Amino acid sequence: DDAPYLPVYEDETFQGRRSPYEYFNVILKRLPLILTVAIIVTAGVAFYMYRQATIYQSTTRMVVEPRRPKVQQRETISINLGNDPNYMNTQLQLLRNAELMRAVVIRLGLHKDEKVFANESDGMFSAVAKLFSKEEAVKPKGPTLPVISGTATSELDDQNLSNEENERATRYAAILAGGREVSEVDKTNIVQISLTSTNREVNPRVVDMVAEIFIQKDAEREVEVAQKIYDQITRSIEELKLTISQQEQQFIEQMKNASLPLGENKGVN
Repeated sequence: DDAPYLPVYEDETFQGRRSPYEYFNVILKRLPLILTVAIIVTAGVAFYMYRQATIYQSTTRMVVEPRRPKVQQRETISINLGNDPNYMNTQLQLLRNAELMRAVVIRLGLHKDEKVFANESDGMFSAVAKLFSKEEAVKPKGPTLPVISGTATSELDDQNLSNEENERATRYAAILAGGREVSEVDKTNIVQISLTSTNREVNPRVVDMVAEIFIQKDAEREVEVAQKIYDQITRSIEELKLTISQQEQQFIEQMKNASLPLGENKGVN
């Protein structure tokens, strides 16, 4: 005979209790499903990561320090005015400037190639499609960057860009700026510029060009004030020469009107 049903089993305290053996039975019963889901998810993630583009990183370093002030000497006492504490922070911000990266893109001619960063713009659907795609990546037989003959393209040639190249230069600059990192090495004047992207050929050239253009622009800023002073002095000299010439002409006219002789003999002028 079956055991009689006892009302005690309907008690809430008894229903809320579960033994470890009951939990083990639940897991054991669904173990094939759990293992299947775990294997599928793990395989999918591994395959997805395998099909992702390889990320490359390049780093360059340079010394950034202000122009040393002149040492003022008075008898045996030397006075050094020191450095501007805001100088390094200013230089770091200039290195992170978006216009600097755009200048790098144009100087290297990257804006002429629409496939330089093709892998950077893949969305979620294209990434899923790649999981089941049998298409193999085509390895370039030659250099992947455009070859620039003659003088390198200057960042000042923006007016020569077409609308498509202008838009591409801005987009490439944004992509590169997203993978750029500028940091200061502690207790030094050394600045480290790092770049990560999917293009192995572009990475080292970009970080080197960032440093090169930055040094060029920094030199231009250094001489800008001196150039303005030089131009002002030049204009002042020209104006002074013109004034002297006008006054000489007026003096000669006055001598002529006064019927005074003009000549180089003594007592003539």
